[in-house]
Amino acid sequence: MRFGHQTAILSDGSLASLVACAMLQESLTASDAAPDSGGLVIAMPEGDSSGTRADAARLQAQAYGLPFTELARDPLEVRDPRDSHIERSTAVTRGELQTRLLLSAVYTAARARCETILWPVAPSTPAGIDLDAVAAVADRALLIARLVALDAKDHGLPGLTIAVPFIDLTDRQIADLAVDMAVPIETCWWNRFAGPVAVEERKRWTAALRSIGWTEPQPARA
Repeated sequence: MRFGHQTAILSDGSLASLVACAMLQESLTASDAAPDSGGLVIAMPEGDSSGTRADAARLQAQAYGLPFTELARDPLEVRDPRDSHIERSTAVTRGELQTRLLLSAVYTAARARCETILWPVAPSTPAGIDLDAVAAVADRALLIARLVALDAKDHGLPGLTIAVPFIDLTDRQIADLAVDMAVPIETCWWNRFAGPVAVEERKRWTAALRSIGWTEPQPARA
């Protein structure tokens, strides 16, 4: 995978985000890496109201010695319809949320002078690749990159790109990368939360990891 001079990872604390951190750290410490190259992990915890995924993203960045930041609050967010003459629906779609978060994260990366943005989103399912989701992710990344590039005279990065390295990988392939790179799986958000969504994600990724020979570490005896 080709990294830019300055690279940002948009992390949701997932296994794919953890693998991306490992890859970036490996790139930055390679013998041919430019001495002033660098990276940044930006928490982009889609649908996370508890902060669990952002905390996991922070831990993953720390595990690889990468700088970390979180998104600033959206200045255009309307908290109470009475504060605006524009009525808004209370039902925000996943696509709208993802677009808003991605746009904010990419502008954050541009302000940090990161010309390459890695979005390690994995639109796979336990059953395989979701082609509609793959197409939506690819289009969203391309269009957001073009939109942010319109402000190149302000941030100075006309060649800014959003890479989606895991867009066509299955759960098993991501798990294979994770085991091969010996990433600290315990930092993933679903290992740090006991809610029903985390339980389902833990089952999903544990199954994928076991399918390539991974054995879950046993707790140390007292």
